[in-house]
Amino acid sequence: MKSIRLDPKFALAYNNRGVAYKNKGELDRAIADYDEAIRLNPNYALPYDNRGNAYKDKGEYDRAIADLDAAIRLNPNYAKAYNDRGVVYASKRDYIRAIADYDQALTSDLDDPHLTEVRQNREPALAATATPPE
Repeated sequence: MKSIRLDPKFALAYNNRGVAYKNKGELDRAIADYDEAIRLNPNYALPYDNRGNAYKDKGEYDRAIADLDAAIRLNPNYAKAYNDRGVVYASKRDYIRAIADYDQALTSDLDDPHLTEVRQNREPALAATATPPE
């Protein structure tokens, strides 16, 4: 990537290349780039979120949650990170925590373009916790 050659300390470039690798299914290469972005700028929430999603895709849910926790700690209004952590909790069948994260996402940033996705993710989690009629 040309931007990395021009500025090897540019965290966003590593993050973006990680996204490209993830989109190609090269999760380990993506994680390595997110690692480098975090090393270069440990206060940058986006690569924590992205690395968390890569770990989720690998089925490493606890590592995913740890990274998403870090993203939220760095940016408490990061609606996408709450949604992403909710998806991981739902994958673990921890629907109560998933719903709590979806609810937090819906109130964190009302302008976030991911809110439709949050609502779509929230519905099955709610359904999973519903008590069947007797």
